[in-house]
Amino acid sequence: WIITGTLLVLVTVVWGSYYAFGVFLKPLAEEFEWTRATTSGPYGLSLGVQGLVGLAVGAICDRYGPHAVTVFACLTTAVGYVFMSRMHSLWEFYLSMLVLVAIGTSTGYVVPVATIPQWFVQRRGLALGLALAGMGIGDMVFPRLMTYLIGRDGWRSAYLVMAGIVVGVALLCAALLRRSPPRAQSEPHAIREDTATETFTVRQLLKLKHFWNLFALWTLVAAPLQIIRAHIVPAATDSGM
Repeated sequence: WIITGTLLVLVTVVWGSYYAFGVFLKPLAEEFEWTRATTSGPYGLSLGVQGLVGLAVGAICDRYGPHAVTVFACLTTAVGYVFMSRMHSLWEFYLSMLVLVAIGTSTGYVVPVATIPQWFVQRRGLALGLALAGMGIGDMVFPRLMTYLIGRDGWRSAYLVMAGIVVGVALLCAALLRRSPPRAQSEPHAIREDTATETFTVRQLLKLKHFWNLFALWTLVAAPLQIIRAHIVPAATDSGM
């Protein structure tokens, strides 16, 4: 459960900071005189990058465990926000969002999904649900926090604060995450040979209809939801809210 709590904090901060992009959209567009389409472009394109990165991150996490991968994700995300706080051109914005932040946020989702099943058998769904609840918690907390900071000190300062928060989570994860659970037969939460789930190779998995059903469902749900998310705050403020 300590692992679950740590991953909950990870998801809350990494994805909450990413979801706060909508409150930055208008300040960025106004300062640099970019169109809304140009300003939201890196956010939309980063969704595709996250998917591609996830393929590699899952394999790396399986091989080396969540510890180093998670710290890498947090530090990469933090560096991306530092660069964004100092950017003065569109290419710097695209580079920071499409490379650094996209890699970090993708890792921040794949790690919990790959790690939780290694620690739980009977309560695996509950544990995974708790860890991924951070996406909703972060979505409630970070846009409000960043709105306050942007109004007080400007968007550059807000990005720096966000980078500092992410670095703090990297230190927490470095201290508490472990590679894999103990395999002792006496521990009820450990995965034992008689309760282990069936495993597949990648080639076998790609032949399963259930896999492609889940893939299609997740794509159809995530794509419109994530793209619209960036424009909710600008649309609301345009209407006087």
